[in-house]
Amino acid sequence: MDKKIFYPGEYKKRKKFRMVMASALIKGTLPIEQTWQNVKRHFPEAELYIYSSQKLHDKENDSNQNYFLQGMEGLGARVMQPVKQEILAEIMRTAWIFLMPNTYPEICSNLLLQARACGLPIVSSNIGANPEFIENGKTGIITEDYPHDIWLWVKKYTEATINLCKDEEQHQYISENAPEGILDWNEVGERWNKCLTE
Repeated sequence: MDKKIFYPGEYKKRKKFRMVMASALIKGTLPIEQTWQNVKRHFPEAELYIYSSQKLHDKENDSNQNYFLQGMEGLGARVMQPVKQEILAEIMRTAWIFLMPNTYPEICSNLLLQARACGLPIVSSNIGANPEFIENGKTGIITEDYPHDIWLWVKKYTEATINLCKDEEQHQYISENAPEGILDWNEVGERWNKCLTE
């Protein structure tokens, strides 16, 4: 991860209740519709920007993915085209929450690391390696339940997002702690070199 691009900004410049989702659609979207509807009910001024497209993986969106995006637009979310890394970093420095509703168990998500490096609080599924990269309540929020308990997970994901919107003290605490321990490529290379030479 390039820390020359992904780094924290000023906390006071964050746009309150502006949420971002940028995962590829194939990684999961299930709780987003319910979460967004409930967030809007509690916080009518909230915004959701979706930077999600299969074009990021050299594929086209299928009919189900297009249906999801069109439905989210109908609910007031803004569906955006993929952006360059520098623009994504600026978005992450000014957004309020990064929504990461994965049902696909990634080994290591670049988006997770990039959001943390920018001090952007994440609400993440308890799946794959996400719990290894997020200390719950300190560097992000991990849902209590797992995606295979579908409706309980949707409920808990929604509650976690709304609670993080309400609790500004916790939000700022996570934003300040999230960048800790995030390594750039040189630091990762040095650790591998040390490991292999020892």
